[in-house]
Amino acid sequence: MLRNLLFPCLHACDVVASKGTTIIGGAATRSSRRRCSSSSSSSNFSQVTKKQLLLASPCSSSRSLALTQHQRLAVLRALSSKAPAAAAAAAAAPLAGGANIDLKAGIAYTELTVGVPRETFPGECRVAGTPETVGKLVTQGMTVRVEKGAGERAGFTDAAYVKAGGVIVDKAAVWKSHVITKVRPPSIEEGQSLGDRTLISMIQPAQNPELVDVFKKNGATVLGLDQLPRTLSRGQAFDVLSSQANIAGYKAVLEAVGAFQRFVPGQITAAGRVQPAKVLVLGAGVAGLSAVQHAKNLGAIVRAFDVRPVVKEQVESLGGEFVEVAHQEDGSGAGGYAKVREGKE
Repeated sequence: MLRNLLFPCLHACDVVASKGTTIIGGAATRSSRRRCSSSSSSSNFSQVTKKQLLLASPCSSSRSLALTQHQRLAVLRALSSKAPAAAAAAAAAPLAGGANIDLKAGIAYTELTVGVPRETFPGECRVAGTPETVGKLVTQGMTVRVEKGAGERAGFTDAAYVKAGGVIVDKAAVWKSHVITKVRPPSIEEGQSLGDRTLISMIQPAQNPELVDVFKKNGATVLGLDQLPRTLSRGQAFDVLSSQANIAGYKAVLEAVGAFQRFVPGQITAAGRVQPAKVLVLGAGVAGLSAVQHAKNLGAIVRAFDVRPVVKEQVESLGGEFVEVAHQEDGSGAGGYAKVREGKE
């Protein structure tokens, strides 16, 4: 999974690599790879030892992330003729839009290091990698560096990471990894420690303009998980906003029940009858629907309200009652989200 997460515009392909030849390539769709594999150049590839290469492009606005089909074929022909200079020239050909492609060979999995630092935000207990996910990366050949005590607050000991194949290091060493994975946006100091390496994390660029400036100054490659479009089916697997909001709704119910001084479900006993608790959820988004579901599972009478009437069926499907307000305005916005109000109240 991290293979797609690290570089959405990169692919691992079995291509011919003669000794001493520099391979240059770009992102290719499945269909284009099938077309390339059926080309005449593929017969030349089978005659040489195949080597798995990672071909990636730095995520920068000044660089293109993909080759055109014509340029891919030109690169393949150049590689099959063992002419790296021709391949480089083909890849550097200008696109129709006027931007030049500046691609560089990536790092093989066996040489790639992934860092999992300890979260420094006050009260943050999450960690970017669990022993299970670290083990999956290790089986791919990567070296995973975990900062000492990174998973303690999430219930993962250093010994569990070592058993999974991870390496326990200090803070300075983990930030020297090729790729850093985090939950919260890094601090300014951590952004400086990143240098020109790669970061995968929530960034919230609108709230952290100074941090973005540090990334630009150092030439870092940053993948902001909170900026991935969630409406695309391929992006839903990386939807950290919905997954964490789902947890937030669940946690909100747990904390409310902990502060509530009565039973949540209704009970009929010899000592008398206890009415079930009544729960009102304001906002039926991802977190709100999660709260509706878990409050209902605890036996409460659940009602929910949202400015978008279209979520009524979703609330009712979870066993809740939708509260309707006599108001003509529809708060639904683009993409199914609530719209932003403009002007003064």
